[in-house]
Amino acid sequence: MPSAASWERNSSLDSWHVAEIEYPGVYVEEVPLGVAPVAGVETSTAGFIGAVGDAEPCAPVHVKSLVEFERAFARVEAGSGLGVAVAQFFENGGSDAWVSE
Repeated sequence: MPSAASWERNSSLDSWHVAEIEYPGVYVEEVPLGVAPVAGVETSTAGFIGAVGDAEPCAPVHVKSLVEFERAFARVEAGSGLGVAVAQFFENGGSDAWVSE
């Protein structure tokens, strides 16, 4: 039997197996949970809530670019927390957002 450091006991399966060694003293074991993950769900849509200038509160607006955001709300200015957050989202590759005031 190899060294004890490379073997682990899986109590749920009542068996011994070799653990994958990533770093000294760190072992990774992937255990099947029996439940399949949800497939086909999009996770790239962001939501933003905040104030933009003097605009009135409104229902959420779907925007796919900074230009659409500025058209629906206001031009992004340095002091606008919501505007800057949305601008950075699109600058970092974001492509789909819901914005509400």
